[in-house]
Amino acid sequence: MVFEPGRPGRVGHDGHVVEEPEDWFYAANAYDNRDTVVAVGVGDTLGEALLRLAPPPAVEADDHPPF
Repeated sequence: MVFEPGRPGRVGHDGHVVEEPEDWFYAANAYDNRDTVVAVGVGDTLGEALLRLAPPPAVEADDHPPF
């Protein structure tokens, strides 16, 4: 289980956004006996991350052809 604190972001002297803010979140990973990730969950609370545990995608999906 991991807590990712995020970042508040930054605005430059001219008022333009220099660094976008990132929200904080909790992440939970489940491993098998060979240390292979078998489930991943992310949420705003630790309980939510555990409830969202699901197998990771087998293949990364791409939004450009060929799919």
